Amino acid sequence: MNERICHLMGREPSEKRCSGVLPEDIIGRLMREGGSRSVPKKHAVALKTVLEETEITADPEDLIFGTFSKQNCAEIVLPPGKLPDDVCPDLVKWLTVGPAAMRQILKSRLYLGRNDSREFYECVLLVLDGVITFMHRYAKLADRLSAEYPEHRDTLRMIGENCRNLASRPAQTYWEALQSLWFLFTALHMENGITSFSAGRMDRYLIRYYRDDIRRGVITEEQARELTECMWLKLSKVNCSVTVGGINENGEPVSNELTSLLCDVQAEPDLPGPKLFIRLNENTDEKLKEKAETSDRWTVLHDEEIIPRMMNEYGFNEADARNYTVFGTGEYCGFGNSILWSDEGTVDLSTFSGSSEEMHQMIDACADRLVTAHREAESVFREFLPAALLSSVTDDCLEAGTDASAGSVRYRFAGIRILNTEGNEQAGYAESVLKQKFGAEGIRVVFH
Repeated sequence: MNERICHLMGREPSEKRCSGVLPEDIIGRLMREGGSRSVPKKHAVALKTVLEETEITADPEDLIFGTFSKQNCAEIVLPPGKLPDDVCPDLVKWLTVGPAAMRQILKSRLYLGRNDSREFYECVLLVLDGVITFMHRYAKLADRLSAEYPEHRDTLRMIGENCRNLASRPAQTYWEALQSLWFLFTALHMENGITSFSAGRMDRYLIRYYRDDIRRGVITEEQARELTECMWLKLSKVNCSVTVGGINENGEPVSNELTSLLCDVQAEPDLPGPKLFIRLNENTDEKLKEKAETSDRWTVLHDEEIIPRMMNEYGFNEADARNYTVFGTGEYCGFGNSILWSDEGTVDLSTFSGSSEEMHQMIDACADRLVTAHREAESVFREFLPAALLSSVTDDCLEAGTDASAGSVRYRFAGIRILNTEGNEQAGYAESVLKQKFGAEGIRVVFH
């Protein structure tokens, strides 16, 4: 770690505030002005307003700008409720299309789309407008700081340029790509308080930016490492996971020089960061295999054949199963197409007693009640927990013209806990019944 990273780690950030409104002031105004807007519109307007007006801060020594809001929009316009516990956005779409181009695409869909999709597309447009303004605000803050801190002037001017670029076009450099990812995570947290992210297979989707920058001399390997370390500090503030290595959709092993860099950064003993998962298989590069055994700061996944087969059983197609990543809580998920609503119910097998037939009857009844409760929860999600921004970066939502909370995401999971399974002969029956009954609802069950 160099001096910059040590400074950012070793002290409270000397953050400089940009002019803006405190979240509680925004809350009060929105509650007064809500009027007859629908809940999705209230939520979209709330997020747009927070992104445009809430106070923003930055440390003049940081290389990645963006600070988590103390309050999220779910607390502004919605009753207390259950939020998605784990999300894995389609970060490839976010980086290669960008919010400005996404906005233009959606405007045409709004013009050509079905009437029942109109409000959803309008909400997505509102939140994308807010994200674009958010990026411009940080560009202005970087410009202001560059005048106040001449020792960091060149770096701060570059940060300002990065932020302005991202507001108008997709990321084109490694630095811009990291900044774009953090803007998205910050905005998603503001939307619904999400703090558990899978950043997916970063070595796969970031390698093009890394290689292009190194080849063109835009950055050196040392500068790329410093940028990655700054990103690691950001990701340490949330429950985030990163997956590297593994196979591609065709079953071919994939690892590269960025895989090695991410592992090297994770291996730094004093640097906080995300949870790192390394996918290995028999054809993995020998250097990565050796590196994977050198530290306890990551989790090694050896089951490259078993895990995709298991995900096939959950309903994943072959390509999505091979492209799996890992949620911050440790569950496997598809990249850019999965949401986990965890802890929807608990089955404690130690409370069941009687003959095998009687226990089966109790498990059946328990499963029926869980399904009924799930249906009621789904109704609440649809009515009170819209997520326009999350929907814009989760596969199949924009195509379907409906919000992720309404069930349009490709793979939805309900987290069910089955307790006291060890040595209990009814555990297998309980799991099969729950899978069957939730499967009829189009929901995959993740057993914790």
